[in-house]
Amino acid sequence: MNRDLFLSLLALDSYNRGYEAGLILDPSAMIGTATIGEDAETLLTPGSAQTASFYAIAYNWNGETIISYRGTDNLLVDAVTGYLTGAGYNSVQGDLAIDFYEAVTGCLSSDKLRHAECLAY
Repeated sequence: MNRDLFLSLLALDSYNRGYEAGLILDPSAMIGTATIGEDAETLLTPGSAQTASFYAIAYNWNGETIISYRGTDNLLVDAVTGYLTGAGYNSVQGDLAIDFYEAVTGCLSSDKLRHAECLAY
């Protein structure tokens, strides 16, 4: 399967996991050859992600860690907690995205330029 198509499927799958999932799926099931890893509900402060209408999930695929972030799905809450990110300002969702990245990879977001092991993410 085309890599971009498969990554798109993983992004779509993020809408079917966690709170307010579009479908109820087996949490242990694989998506093709990708295994499902931890999500924002298990790695971040309990309740913080859902309160901010934020969700992310990590997958392992062919030795790579793939992170999928759910996009806007709650217009009212996202307008307050996330839209400012697009304008270049800090936001709750932006901070949660960084926290999730750091929890999954073990790399600080500022480490990409300093540590070779963090360049893969």
